[in-house]
Parts: sequence; C-alpha cells; structure tokens
Amino acid sequence: MVFGRNRRSIIGGREVRPDIAVINYPGGNSNFTKEIWAEHGSPTDVALGDGWSSIRDFTFVDSDLQKIKIPTSVTSIGNAAFENTLKLVSVTFNPDSELKTIGENAFKDAKALTTIEIPSGVETINFATFASASSLTSVIFQPNSQLKIIDMYAFSNTDLRTIDIPKSVQDIRSNAFYGNANLNTIRVYPIVLDRLNADDLNLQAHFGINNFDENNMFFGIDHPVNIISMVDTQGGRRKPHSRTRKRGRKKTTQRRRIKRKTRRRKTKQRK
Repeated sequence: MVFGRNRRSIIGGREVRPDIAVINYPGGNSNFTKEIWAEHGSPTDVALGDGWSSIRDFTFVDSDLQKIKIPTSVTSIGNAAFENTLKLVSVTFNPDSELKTIGENAFKDAKALTTIEIPSGVETINFATFASASSLTSVIFQPNSQLKIIDMYAFSNTDLRTIDIPKSVQDIRSNAFYGNANLNTIRVYPIVLDRLNADDLNLQAHFGINNFDENNMFFGIDHPVNIISMVDTQGGRRKPHSRTRKRGRKKTTQRRRIKRKTRRRKTKQRK
C-alpha cells in the first residue's frame, strides 16, 4: 500500500512528509524487491514501513531513486542494492535500526550521496560497498558500533576528508581507502592500532598510495599518532617513508623542554 502524496502517515512513530511514498509491509514474504518497488510506481522518494526484513540484491540498481527511509526491521541490504543510483542523496536509518549486513557494491557509484550514518549493529563494510561514491564526504558510525571488518575497496575513490574508526574494528583490508586524495585525518583508538600491529602497518596495502603524503597526520583518539606513509620517488611511484610513531603530546612537550634547557645550559657555559 502506498499512501497518497497529500496524506500524512506515521512510520516508526514518526510523521512522514506527505510528498514521500510509503510502501507498507503487507504480510507474507518480507523481502523488499525491485518488482515490489515497480508495482508501486517506482517512486523516487520512498519510506519502507516496519515489517520488511531485507532489501534484496539489485533492488534499486541503475534507478532514479533519490531518497529512502529504511525501517528498524530491515536487517540486511543486498549486493548492489543501490549501485549506480546516480541521483541518490539521502539514506536514512531509524536510530534503533537492526541492520546487520550491507552487501558488496551496495552503494557503489552512488555519486550524489554525500553522507551516511551506519547503524551500530553492522559488523562488516563489505567489498567495494561505497566504492566510487565520489561525493561521499562523511561516514558516521552510530554509538556502540559493532563493526569488525572494513573490507577491500570499501571506501575507495570517495571524497572522504576524515573518518572515525570504531573501537570494535579488528581488520582493515587491502585498499579499503584507496584513491581518496582528500583523506587526511583518521581518528582511531589505540586498541585498534594494536590489533592492526600499527607499528609495522603496511599503509600502502590498507589505505592506498594516494591517501597520505609526508605532511598528513593520523590522529589517535587518546593520543596523537603520526604516520608519514609515502613519499614521491622517481617514476611517480611511492614507497613507505616511515613507520608509525606512537607518542603522547605530554611526552613530546617534555622532550622539547629538556632540549631547550640543554641549549640554554650550553649557551651559559660558553659565555
């Protein structure tokens, strides 16, 4: 059932704008598919009613979808579900979303999408989930995120500038952030750096050769961690320049003070 455009409706306890098409769950099979969307006129601004449990593979692929509200009950988004939705600008999850799975290539080439908030129950950002979503500048993980894996090319070729890695992350796979020329700040908990063996971290494998230059900073949440990853060499190639350095601001300040005192002492001795 689709409510009329000039009629108010309530989804998940919240009023939905009258110009949005609401597709309620009719009972029976709870998988939302491309065919169901087409049966309701393929609206470009849609809210799914509570009761749908999944958005199936390829549901909105290559479509003109612009906005979607996804209810609490949806636990999975299939492979390529929103791939190449060039006009998609808004994906909204309820704060109490039960989403667990986002499939491979789910938002690949969603070139108009600028921001997305990932529900806390999602455990894996799969292969190329947001690859080439070229306008994506902001990814927010809801509090108490259970994210464990950021898979290969998950956020490659986006416009991310900064990202906070959840404390639960255990694995960041090859080229997860490849090709993000504007990415210069990643905030991360020390426990994640420990899991990734950050002192010997192969930055080229994890973050791609275009993500860092010798002036970029990699900030820890509890203390700063400088990672100078790549320097240009002849032939346009880049190579690891230095290993991760863990050191707190207080320790750095103390070292500087000691150096200043040593210089002053030597100066006095010369006089």
